[in-house]
Amino acid sequence: MPLLLAAAHLAACAWLLSLAVCWRMGWPLPGTLSWWRPARVWRLLTATLDELSTARHALRALAFTRARARRPVELKDVPFGSHGLLLDVYPPPAAAGGTASGALGPVLWFVYGGAWGSGSRTLYARWGEHLARTHGALVIIADYRLWPRGRLDEMLVDLDEAHGWLRANAARFGADASRLSVVGHSAGAHLLAMWLLRRGVPVERLLSLAGVFDIAEHFEHEAKRGVESISPMHRVMGGRPGFAEASPLTWVREGRPLPALRWELEHGTADRTVPFTSSERMAAALRARGADVVLTPRPGAGHGDLLLPWM
Repeated sequence: MPLLLAAAHLAACAWLLSLAVCWRMGWPLPGTLSWWRPARVWRLLTATLDELSTARHALRALAFTRARARRPVELKDVPFGSHGLLLDVYPPPAAAGGTASGALGPVLWFVYGGAWGSGSRTLYARWGEHLARTHGALVIIADYRLWPRGRLDEMLVDLDEAHGWLRANAARFGADASRLSVVGHSAGAHLLAMWLLRRGVPVERLLSLAGVFDIAEHFEHEAKRGVESISPMHRVMGGRPGFAEASPLTWVREGRPLPALRWELEHGTADRTVPFTSSERMAAALRARGADVVLTPRPGAGHGDLLLPWM
């Protein structure tokens, strides 16, 4: 009897979790399993437990956010663009005036992920300082309009405006905006790849960490995990009709112009959120086009393992 009671409590908790997640994030799409069906409940439960494995890193990020309050006011909460967004600036340790020879230093611009519907620059203060210290670069981390405030086109406009701020202000921090590298994680890597392909902006390299490059394929992967209805992705990309146009892999395979840059794709082989095949297929397509691309598998690494330890 106690075992049956415990099983009943566990099942009730799983169903309540499914109900709460669907109520918060959006109800199932037409033609998909309802929130109450056992298959969906089980998938949501396992996906949620998988994401909770990164909770220790999130707690570290929140603790470091408090330390961020002591940073100089001119380096945080800097307004840019026309949509009320803010960015943070992380100069390298010896930033004043560029290098000893007077030459201006490089710039790194990081775009965070979060399934296009969550995230904040304030969570990445420790990552920003890590990048500035290890690369000797001026680091910029800017917010962008997340779902439901923004869809793909609005997010790319926000990247335009962050880039405009960077070009106008890098020199006063001892950096050269033309020496720009961009770094993105997960959805952030997708946005940067789409921005570079659509805009043709000259940068030195794109470092993608667990990037999403094929929206249709990723939607099917989300469906296998039972999260396709609660993920903002299908809404952000305009539904199935917009998946191809929103996929960097499609742009590369269709032979559209490629910007001249180095593509560095890093991906964990144990990533269950965005499978390693996402970067593997993108690297193969870029290589077939003659692009300068490097694929770096991280054996045994999960979705957040490339980034979260530095949050």
